[in-house]
Amino acid sequence: MTYGAVVLTALGVALAPGLEAADSSVVVRGSDYRVDITAKTLSTSAARELLGVHSLWWGHDEGLFTAGTTSTRPEVVDFLSAAGGILRFGGGANEISWRACSGDAYSRPKVKAAAWAGPMQCRFGVDQYLDLVTRSGAKSSWFIANIAGIDYVPMPVETMANEAAAFAVAVRDDAPGLLRFWELGNELERGRYGWPPEKLGERASVAGAAILKADKAAQLIVPLIEFNHPNQPRRSAFNQRVLENISVPVAGFAMHLYYDGRHGGPSIPTQLNTISETADQVKNSRHKAAGLWITEHGRWPAGDTTEPGWRNRWSQTNDMDGVISTADFLIGLSQIPGVAGAMLHGLRTGPWNVVDTEGGDIRLTGVGQLLSLLGTSGAEVRLLSRTTSRNQSEYVGGYDVRASAFEDRDRQHLVVWVANRSPAPAPITLTSERLLRLDAEPQGRSLVCVRPPQDCRTQHFRVVPLNQAQVTANDGHLQITLPAHSVSVLRLERVK
Repeated sequence: MTYGAVVLTALGVALAPGLEAADSSVVVRGSDYRVDITAKTLSTSAARELLGVHSLWWGHDEGLFTAGTTSTRPEVVDFLSAAGGILRFGGGANEISWRACSGDAYSRPKVKAAAWAGPMQCRFGVDQYLDLVTRSGAKSSWFIANIAGIDYVPMPVETMANEAAAFAVAVRDDAPGLLRFWELGNELERGRYGWPPEKLGERASVAGAAILKADKAAQLIVPLIEFNHPNQPRRSAFNQRVLENISVPVAGFAMHLYYDGRHGGPSIPTQLNTISETADQVKNSRHKAAGLWITEHGRWPAGDTTEPGWRNRWSQTNDMDGVISTADFLIGLSQIPGVAGAMLHGLRTGPWNVVDTEGGDIRLTGVGQLLSLLGTSGAEVRLLSRTTSRNQSEYVGGYDVRASAFEDRDRQHLVVWVANRSPAPAPITLTSERLLRLDAEPQGRSLVCVRPPQDCRTQHFRVVPLNQAQVTANDGHLQITLPAHSVSVLRLERVK
């Protein structure tokens, strides 16, 4: 099997002037390929926080339970443990009571959790979710508080507050050892709701105050908008008014970003710019210590959900192009200081699936294998890095390659994540501020596909190890040859 190659050249040289003053989430367009790495830590949030997953409760009924039980299959537990991010519990958060997802799993009432769906029983409920979190070794829980109503009928404010507090007490008592996040509503500014920013801020504040009274350790997260909605103020104005109307202490704000599939997914540079602008807006508000969480993201299947043929393009979320897009986005996120974490949409959620259950077996899809690859890379501390790239792939974003560097937990190694869209060899010069030991053998793995990128399906992905025959060292240079159309992780010894 032959793959195109990327050549990485590691140099122990000084960095280009002005690197630390520039936006490192922007790939610089150039005539060559280069990654400049500094020793500057970008964020206190660990790399693994970028590798979370959103889970709709009804998706668990698509083969994720061990037969005859409401316990999640061990293959899913192992995946979540490997990825290491937060699992966000969702589904009908604005339409149903949390009580419909509690108590005996087989006695729960059927509820209408979405306008397009019929009544369903919430078998993967609060207890089942917390069991999965515990079994996977996670340290945090993430719930969405209903600040709207039941089946699109608004709750009185007092009822909403009482229900939010009761839910918080139940989670507090069942998960005393976890860091407990509470997202206050979900996409209430769009769709059948269309709430103005003042209403969102005011109701979120009431619910948040009730939650904090019930659980003073709760971490509150407030949703913001990520695009210019035709029936709302422009994005920046909408978010500013939400920020001004939140009257409770919050740990963070949330956004949903989809990418690389018009109409619902602009290019990754466009989306990263939106995130950077919003992070700056939060930093300049009275909530300046709050982090930004991307609580849903994924590659968008090209087109609109109303198109008859849109479902036929669902594979684009998980083919090789989709995997590279997802990696590109995550690598870009790692270079935005205000980003605290992210959750890929989702475990089993329509077009977006981390696990494949076809035939009764559990297999990781392309993006599932990606999260596992990145999660087991050892990356921990996010370092300021800058990529310069040509654009042989003719990607609309203007580049072939994006990379980001990290230190491991013990700060003994550098870890580099690299997404490569190029179908041809792309020699990359890696400057490392004299951080690398050039006399030590680098380790690495690449996620590739044995089919053309758009034809790649779950069974066609492969993880190939770095062969030392691919590595040459001479004249103080370290060259590493990586596959084209790939996502790679490198582990390099750090200068002590």
